[in-house]
Amino acid sequence: MRRVLAHIHLFKNAGTSVEQGLRQLYGGRWVSYDKPVANARITAEELVGFLADKPEVVAVSSHQLRPPFEDTPPVSFDPLVFVRHPIDRIRSAYEFERVQDVDTPSATAAARLDFADWIEFNHERKSIQCANFQVLGLTALRRPNGAPNRRGHRLDEHLESAIAFLGTLPVTGTVEQYERSCSLISERYALSYPGFELRPAHVNSTSGGEGDLADRLDATKRRLGAAAYAELVAANEADLELWRRATEALG
Repeated sequence: MRRVLAHIHLFKNAGTSVEQGLRQLYGGRWVSYDKPVANARITAEELVGFLADKPEVVAVSSHQLRPPFEDTPPVSFDPLVFVRHPIDRIRSAYEFERVQDVDTPSATAAARLDFADWIEFNHERKSIQCANFQVLGLTALRRPNGAPNRRGHRLDEHLESAIAFLGTLPVTGTVEQYERSCSLISERYALSYPGFELRPAHVNSTSGGEGDLADRLDATKRRLGAAAYAELVAANEADLELWRRATEALG
């Protein structure tokens, strides 16, 4: 069976940097694939169809690709994923979207609202942008249109599904240990992709990302105020647990 490395590009999780590394490694044998419709989702079956006339491709990146990946002959996918501390990811998403030249509700709001109001805007419209984005991005419990099934399943069930999915990977990268993650990913994915080496690249970083994680979180807490920060943490407890597990697994 044909094997293809499938990079799930979660928004503001070092995805552009990973894409750069894959492009450098594979050249034209790496492709990026997303539908032109905003917020669309790509299933593994759809990705099989996209790759049918591209036999040279061995790696693909997508913002819209989501689990599950079972039973996708004639292609067997090897997912590649990075996770990030959810509060720092949300900060980075805001800083990026406020200068992004796209016409999406979140980016438009970021351009005119301060950080706290932007978070509230996304909460009010029931967006996952600021509420367990990674767990709901990596759960396999989905509706037919590819969206996470939030009505049919509790949040703890989605967390369990996301943890189970990451447990199928050779290694899960974290943004906070990016270079170490690239090293371990290179080592373990090379068992299936001889010569695989994901060289660390740093692309598309945002302002406010300097210093270590603790410093950035402290700055975010001061920016939002203690009460609003605590509410944001509470709204992302599932993502925090997913990130903790990935961090512990890296050692």
